[in-house]
Amino acid sequence: MTIRLLPAHFTTGLGTCCLLISGLVHAAVDEALFAAASHEQAALIDILQELVMIESGSHDAAGLAQMAQLLDQRLQALGFATQRHKSAFDVGAEQALLAALRASGSIRRC
Repeated sequence: MTIRLLPAHFTTGLGTCCLLISGLVHAAVDEALFAAASHEQAALIDILQELVMIESGSHDAAGLAQMAQLLDQRLQALGFATQRHKSAFDVGAEQALLAALRASGSIRRC
């Protein structure tokens, strides 16, 4: 499975919103998943706070590099293989981050 990330400055709110909305769509609550998510809530808030505190406007190369570096480190710590690529935006640095995670097991269809 390959996860493609948007440029670092788009990931903060977009990813969180998608995760929260997708959780609201399901009527039945998966108790194990809910317990795991609840356990990680403080860590999620910490990383979001850290990302929000980085000054990273669309043309702020230093801020975007800092965002990409933070996300790169966090994803690698979770077992993702990461690559940096030149951004589609002309900010003068490689700020697009691609992360991939090899999954094991079988596909579970709902």
